[in-house]
Amino acid sequence: MGVIQNVYFTISDDQKMIVSYFFDPALEPDQYRISLSVTTDGGFTFFTPKSISGALGKRASTGRNTIEWDIFSDVEELTGNVQVKVEAEVYQKALKKVFSIARGKKAPKSSFLRRIFIPSAAKIESTDGIGVFMGLPWFNFSNDTYQTNIESELISHTLPYFGGGFTYISLPSQWNLNFSVHGFEYEYESSYSWDDYKNVAVYQAVDIEYLHSPLPNIPFVTPFVGLGFSLGEITEGSYENAGSGLSTSDLYYSGSLLIRPYEYLLFQISLKESIFRKVRKWNRFDVTIGIVI
Repeated sequence: MGVIQNVYFTISDDQKMIVSYFFDPALEPDQYRISLSVTTDGGFTFFTPKSISGALGKRASTGRNTIEWDIFSDVEELTGNVQVKVEAEVYQKALKKVFSIARGKKAPKSSFLRRIFIPSAAKIESTDGIGVFMGLPWFNFSNDTYQTNIESELISHTLPYFGGGFTYISLPSQWNLNFSVHGFEYEYESSYSWDDYKNVAVYQAVDIEYLHSPLPNIPFVTPFVGLGFSLGEITEGSYENAGSGLSTSDLYYSGSLLIRPYEYLLFQISLKESIFRKVRKWNRFDVTIGIVI
């Protein structure tokens, strides 16, 4: 992607053209000269408006900028296939700085590395925000006994399983606060077999986590890795009538994939695994969907 992105224009009520664009410079912002040109024949010929103001020349800043053109101060009419072009040209002072690298002076940060590890202005605007989500957790223990009981259907997943929470995204970081509920059915013969609740166990947890994206510039998709703490337990009985419980609280590491297909929509899949627990070591797969503003 170039340093100029997402260019479009609107016409204001007072007949002025408002041109909007993203500026994502590889060098320092003041090392570019920004220019505007207009075509009325679909791009065959361009002209440079004179009555313009705003983020032109060296006045652009990283992120979204606007240029204003007083149309009828320059032309009597504006018809045809009207298009605009915003260009950023590295000017002489910047070229001197680049050439100074060969003389052993300090070089600017690598543009290639910057575009890999530092989120662009366009990606930040399309991803950042505060959101609320709901989801489906899928909780399991990692020990052999549990896995054997799952395979033999002595233990099975059942309702309820649901979750939800809040997220704050500020690339390359994400903070999440969420809760999860997951039900199990199990075969258990005892003198209390008449009690339906004795055949149900419920996992409940509240998590807080911090995630960091090592590759924040991938379009539409953002991978994250991070750490969190889960305050949870497995209780015997129904969700409404939970009995005594076994703690599952632990630090965990997490890997996730965030997808922002539309402006306000969030979709995320995550895999979490406990770090310090031995017998009750667990993992959880979460699928969430939400809105971000």
